[in-house]
Amino acid sequence: MTELALAELFDTVSGAVPERECIVQGPRRLSFGQVAARVARLASWLRSQGLGAVRSRDELEPWQSGQDHVALYLFNSPEYLEAMLASFRARLVPCNVNYRYTVPELVSLLRDMRARALVYHAAFSAQVQAIRAALPELRLLIQVPTQDTGPLLPGAFDYDAVIEIGRA
Repeated sequence: MTELALAELFDTVSGAVPERECIVQGPRRLSFGQVAARVARLASWLRSQGLGAVRSRDELEPWQSGQDHVALYLFNSPEYLEAMLASFRARLVPCNVNYRYTVPELVSLLRDMRARALVYHAAFSAQVQAIRAALPELRLLIQVPTQDTGPLLPGAFDYDAVIEIGRA
């Protein structure tokens, strides 16, 4: 049986039907081609930040992960799908984070998952600020704008700017 990675499967579909709508969110519409380009730029940027596979599969037990982990602390949104696909493409492990978690639950979860990066909606900035000191392994913050977007947290990257950086 042929094994297909989700990122490869998405690339195959987006290559076959690049103009077809992939994501519809209210008035926002993104084609498969647009999403594929955004995913490629985000994956490239994540790799440029030093994230990726850190140990080969043959060095690991079946339950172990040899990739860096990316926590997705997001509402349902196009950015969630993009960040998940970009993580797979960059050989990272995307991990869902329930937006209802309390600060102690977030610290415990992110510590246990060994999150190296966190993609979060700006609406969660206060919680992210509250957990930072307790998570020294969490070295990369990427903030997705929301209606109540305030300033970026110190050291955080703006999601839209990261996508644009990948164009260069």
